[in-house]
Amino acid sequence: MKKNFHSHTLYCNHSDLSVEESIRLHREAGYTVLGISEHAPIPGYTDSYRLQEDQVDEYIDEVREAAKRAEGIEVLCGVEAEYIVGDGEHLEYLRELRKRTDYLVMANHIVGDLKGGEFVHFSRNNPEPKHLKMNTELIMEGWNTGLFAFIAHPDSILKRYRWDKYAEEMAHEIGRFAQESGAILEINANGIRYGSNRSEDEGTHAYTNLNFWRIVGEYRVNVIVSGDTHFKRDITDPCVDEAVELAKAMGLNIVEDFRDI
Repeated sequence: MKKNFHSHTLYCNHSDLSVEESIRLHREAGYTVLGISEHAPIPGYTDSYRLQEDQVDEYIDEVREAAKRAEGIEVLCGVEAEYIVGDGEHLEYLRELRKRTDYLVMANHIVGDLKGGEFVHFSRNNPEPKHLKMNTELIMEGWNTGLFAFIAHPDSILKRYRWDKYAEEMAHEIGRFAQESGAILEINANGIRYGSNRSEDEGTHAYTNLNFWRIVGEYRVNVIVSGDTHFKRDITDPCVDEAVELAKAMGLNIVEDFRDI
C-alpha cells in the first residue's frame, strides 16, 4: 500500500496544491493514506514559507473537513514542526499542536538563537561544525519528548555543508541514537527530486546525502520514505521509488506506517 505522511499545500506558500487537490491526486495515484503536514509557525519568528499563526485554526479545520469527505483514502492532519532546544515556551506550544492534530513531524530547517537573531537556515546559510552538533542534540532531545512521529530529513543541514569528519561524526551519532531509541528517520524524496544528491563522491553536500545514509545504514535503524510533496508533479514522479531503492541499498529497515511501531 502506498502511504505518504509528508505533504504540503498552498498554506505553506511554496506549493501549488490545495487540500482537496492533494487528496484527489494522491488517491488517483494509488495512495491509501495521506498525511498533510504543513510547516508549523514558529512563534516570534517571521517566515513566509510556512503557516502563519493566524492560519492554524483554518488549516486544521479544512483538513479535518476534507478528511471526512474523502473516499478511498485515509487523510490525517499533521504539522511539520521545528524543535527548539531549551525553550519551555516552544515545547508547550508543540504539546498544544500535538493535541489538535493526528501527528507531528520533527523537521529542523533552522538552528541557533531565533530570538537573538543568531541562527543558521539550512537553505540560506553555510553551517559550521558547531551547528551540526547543535542540530544533532536538537534531534535527540526533540525525539525524547515523545511528541513526534518521525524525524524528517535529518541530513538536510548538509545542504550547504561539504562532507568532512564532523559530518561523519554527526551521521554516526544520529545512527546510534536511532538504533538505541527506536527513532524513525525519514528518507526524503525531495533531495532526489531536485537532483542535488546524485554525486557519489566525498564532496557531496546536499540531502538526501548518500554519505550520511551509508553510515546510518551501519546501525539497525527504522526509516520511513516520504514524498514531501509540494507540487502536483511530485505525486507521480519516480522519486519516492528511488528513495525506497536507496533505503534498501543502505540496508535500512523501511517502515510504511509510523503507527505500526
